[in-house]
Amino acid sequence: MENEQIIKRVYFTKKVLNSLPIPEKGYMQYYDTGEHGLILRAYASGKKTFFLYRKLEGRPEYILLREKPPSRYPDMTPEQARRRAAELKGDIGAGKNPAEQRRSLKAEMKLGELFERFLTLYARKHKRPKSVTNDESIYRLHLSHWAARPISTITRREVQGLHNRIGKESGPYQANRTCALLHTLFEKALEWGYIGANPVFKLKKFPEPSRERFLQKEELPRFFRSVQMLPEMERDFFLIFLFTGARRANVLGMAWKDVNLDLGFWNIPAEQSKNKTAYTVPIIGHAMEILMRRRGEFPYAPWVFPFASKTGHLQEPKRAWARVLKAADLDGVRMHDLRRTLASWMAITGASEYIIKGALGHKTTGQSVTGIYARLSVDPIRAAMETAVQAMLRKGGLIEDGEYFVEFRESV
Repeated sequence: MENEQIIKRVYFTKKVLNSLPIPEKGYMQYYDTGEHGLILRAYASGKKTFFLYRKLEGRPEYILLREKPPSRYPDMTPEQARRRAAELKGDIGAGKNPAEQRRSLKAEMKLGELFERFLTLYARKHKRPKSVTNDESIYRLHLSHWAARPISTITRREVQGLHNRIGKESGPYQANRTCALLHTLFEKALEWGYIGANPVFKLKKFPEPSRERFLQKEELPRFFRSVQMLPEMERDFFLIFLFTGARRANVLGMAWKDVNLDLGFWNIPAEQSKNKTAYTVPIIGHAMEILMRRRGEFPYAPWVFPFASKTGHLQEPKRAWARVLKAADLDGVRMHDLRRTLASWMAITGASEYIIKGALGHKTTGQSVTGIYARLSVDPIRAAMETAVQAMLRKGGLIEDGEYFVEFRESV
């Protein structure tokens, strides 16, 4: 090749690679004396990229060492390049042709095919069902128009335009999530042999204001009045959601087998926890009253909120939440903000950050709130949650100073 200039064989070290001259055009090629077939190309652009040189099926092949970390120096070190080159040579020895596999992938892979492969080989095995559903929704709404496009034809300029358009039409959060999914798809393609560039790499995201919304003291009376107007199932769900501070999916799928009414504990298993760590939620007085009533009403149901659905339990009550917001004249409050409301009122009533994290099931240093230490660990959290809920109920006008308990029984 006219732009290629084979200079010499050297032992690749950081010091040697840092000192390599940059050609005025094309690239110069260097062979490593430490790993047979490992080469590095120094391009006029300043990039330095590792390849494995082998003869496959009678013809010379330069196989890009695409991997995490990427194939460019210094992101990939000489030691990592040698290990990757040795792995590829092992594949070749087993009869595989990495170069042909990557050519085939680059030539044939469409975005729609890549997304299906992503769902099958990765998402459905390693992500939570809700996250998979979100990925499918984002793809259908914002990326499916590129389904028939070979991924090598999707340019950075197009991705930037898509990001800007979604930002204007659907908001910055949706735009950022779409590009995050597209970035992941290309990263998976690179792992599976694609040798092109990721057009989403280092794409500047829209700033997203942090969520700080929780129910204020003047909003609590309207909230409790509107919740009390709901049918019993939805009303109890929202109150348990607020009084436990657990995640929405956990409350919806709350199972009696995980609830200990005698000790006042709700154990959330690791497989149902967002951070894959089991934790214990204290059941405070007002939540206990609701749960004991529901246990009596549905003695044989496996779920706290049984419902005629595929899962057998209540699904996200979006319509009921919309009714609450309208009746209470609440603006900008999401269902998830009930969890934030408990945490905020715990802070207002003096709970420490450590206690609040424990109540919300966030990972903290030290002993997990499970096992034989559960009661000692959970009791301070229970006290802080009781104090916060009492404060909310007083501000909400449901109890007076000096009173402790209110019963939620009959819906209007």
